[in-house]
Amino acid sequence: MNNDIPFFSVVIPLFNKEAFIEETLTSVLNQDFNNFEIIIVDDGSSDNSVEIVSVICKNDSRISLHRQQNKGVSSARNKGIEIAKGEYIAFLDADDYWYPNHLLNFKLSIDKFSNHAVFCNNYKIEIAVGAFKEPQYTHLPKILKSDIVVIDNYFKCSLKNSIAWTSAVCLKRKVAKAFLFDETMKSGQDTDLWIRLGIKLAFIFNNNASAIHKKYIENSLSKSKSITDRLAITEKYIEQEKNDPFLKKFIDHNRFSLIITFKRLNNKKIVLQLKESLNSDNINKIQRVLINSPKWVLECLLSIKEISKKYYKNLTIFSA
Repeated sequence: MNNDIPFFSVVIPLFNKEAFIEETLTSVLNQDFNNFEIIIVDDGSSDNSVEIVSVICKNDSRISLHRQQNKGVSSARNKGIEIAKGEYIAFLDADDYWYPNHLLNFKLSIDKFSNHAVFCNNYKIEIAVGAFKEPQYTHLPKILKSDIVVIDNYFKCSLKNSIAWTSAVCLKRKVAKAFLFDETMKSGQDTDLWIRLGIKLAFIFNNNASAIHKKYIENSLSKSKSITDRLAITEKYIEQEKNDPFLKKFIDHNRFSLIITFKRLNNKKIVLQLKESLNSDNINKIQRVLINSPKWVLECLLSIKEISKKYYKNLTIFSA
C-alpha cells in the first residue's frame, strides 16, 4: 500500500454535538495505531460544533472538515465514505468514545482475517454517566477477552444486543461503497445496513471491548421519530426471512417491540399487521401474554419495573 494512503479512514458525522465532539475527536487522536485520516462531515450544525473542530483541525493535518446542508446522518456518513482514501473505513458517532486500542484491535482482526470485509469490536454501553453495562450476545462462541472469531450468522448472535454497533464497526472501503447507508431513512439506518451485510457476508468479531456507546444521550424524541423506519425494516426483508430462521427471529424480536409500541398508541391496524407477520415461537411466554393483553393490562404490567426492563426495553434492537 502507498505510504501516503492512510490505512484507516475514520468517518464522523457531526450535528450539534458541541458538548461531546472534542472528547470524541481526542479519543481518535490518542489511538495506539496512528495511520489514519479523520473525515468529519458537518450536517448543518447550528451550535459551536464546527468552531470546536476547526480549532483542532489547525493542529493536525490528518483531520479534514466538510460541511453540507442538513440532510441526515446517513447522507453525512455516505459523503465521508465517498471522500475516504483509506482501504478500511471505521465509523464513529460524534458523541461516542474510543479507547486507545480501538483501531489496533481492528488492525489485528484485519491481519488475521484479511479475506473478510466486515469487522466489529466489542464495546461497553454507558447507561448513565460513569455507569456501564456489558452488551448481551446470543449464541456467541465461548471465547476469551482477546479472541477474534468469525461470526457466520450475524442475526444468530445479535438477538439481544447487536455485535455490530456503528461506532465499533469497520468496513473494507469497496464494501462500504457498494452498500452505503439508506438516506431515505431518518433512523435505524445502521441496523438496516447490518441486515443487508449480514444477509451477504460473515462478520469478524474482536471480543476485546474498545469503545463506549453513550446510550444515555439518546432521548425520547429521537426514539419516537424512529417508529416509522423501524416498521419499514420489519417489512423490508420478508422474502429473506424465509431463508434464514435467525433473521426471522431477529426481526420478530423487533416486531414484538413495535407491537407493544403501537398497542400503547392505540393503532390496532398496525398491531394486527405485525402480529400476522410474527412467528409466536420466536418470543417467550410472557412476551406472548403482553402482545395479546388489552392496553390497560399492558400498561399495568409495563409499570412494573422488572417486567418492563427484562421483557421490553432490552429487546429494542433498532437504533434510534
